[in-house]
Amino acid sequence: MSKKPFIIIPAFNEEKTIKKVVKSIKRHCKNIIVVDDGSFDNTYKQAKKSGAKVIKLETNKGYDQALEIGFEYAIEKNATSLISMDGDGQHPTEFLPIMISYVEDQKYDLVIGIRKKLPRISERIFAYITNLRYSIKDITCGMKCYKASLFKKYKFRNNYNSIGTFLSLISISNGYKFKTIKVPQNKRLDSSRYGTNLFSELKIIWAMFKSIYFLLW
Repeated sequence: MSKKPFIIIPAFNEEKTIKKVVKSIKRHCKNIIVVDDGSFDNTYKQAKKSGAKVIKLETNKGYDQALEIGFEYAIEKNATSLISMDGDGQHPTEFLPIMISYVEDQKYDLVIGIRKKLPRISERIFAYITNLRYSIKDITCGMKCYKASLFKKYKFRNNYNSIGTFLSLISISNGYKFKTIKVPQNKRLDSSRYGTNLFSELKIIWAMFKSIYFLLW
């Protein structure tokens, strides 16, 4: 089967950055899906102008469900690997060829980006546990590359609000081959969809609680 990587970007109110992000990705991958997760700004229009395939959700479904919808569409288009990225411009697109190569050419099932600095206390706690259990220092990084077969096998099982960690954790806990790579962070040009307040910290702690099976066994 020929290689066919897809980039999937869940986007919520990211009109300021999404066009620039898509154009940057195009230098490395032509298959780009933006899932507009019920934005009430011009995210959809800006994503369309960039030339990406845009899936418009009428209401906000949340990061995981938006990501799953994008993954499902990519699978329908015979994707061989699935790369999740954020639409805020923080993820370095020049690392895409490296991540894709590990999955498509070097037989890894999963590649996880590792940020140098985690902005939230809850993320640091999550990272501490996953580092002890699996030697992964940043499980909540939104930049990951999956072999398409992993998603076909596990889906998300309606395990929403895992902030993008469910598929990684279930794959790793079942012995699939993974690799971590350090990725620098570009400066954020807009606000995080999760924010940095108490509510966002609690969402990540809840995701960690839901993942406790994978973290302790």
